[in-house]
Amino acid sequence: MNDQIYTNILSSKVSHAACIFATGRPCDPATPIFTASPGMSVRFRVLEAAGHSRQHGFTLFGHHWQFAPWTQNSTTQGNNPLTFEVGSFNAIGPTRHLNILTQAGGLTQVVGDFLYRTQDSFNFTGGMWGIFRVR
Repeated sequence: MNDQIYTNILSSKVSHAACIFATGRPCDPATPIFTASPGMSVRFRVLEAAGHSRQHGFTLFGHHWQFAPWTQNSTTQGNNPLTFEVGSFNAIGPTRHLNILTQAGGLTQVVGDFLYRTQDSFNFTGGMWGIFRVR
C-alpha cells in the first residue's frame, strides 16, 4: 500500500471517475451516508450477525456515547447516569451487537461530515465505513 497516495481518499470535494466536483455537489463515496440535523438524537445499531471470529472495533469520529445506555432495569434505552462515556467500542464479533445513542454533531452540535469505521488492522479493507452527515 506504500506506493499509493491516499491524501483525498475520503474527501467528497475531489472529483473521481463517478463524479465531477465542479457541479458544486459533493462527490460522495459508494458507502452508506446517514444524515441528521445538529443536536438531533440518533441511534446507530452495530452488529456482526455471523462471520470470522476476529473481533473489530467501531468508532464514530467527533461523537461519544454511553457505554451502557440502558434504564428502567435494562428494559429501555436512554440516559443512564451509572455508566461512562466512550468514543470507540471494541470486541465486536459474531453475534455481538452495540447500541450507540448520541447527539448529531457531538456535544457542540458541529455541522459537517463525520467518519464512522471499523478499527481493524487492515485499514479500510474490512468494508465497514461511511459518513454521518450533520447539516
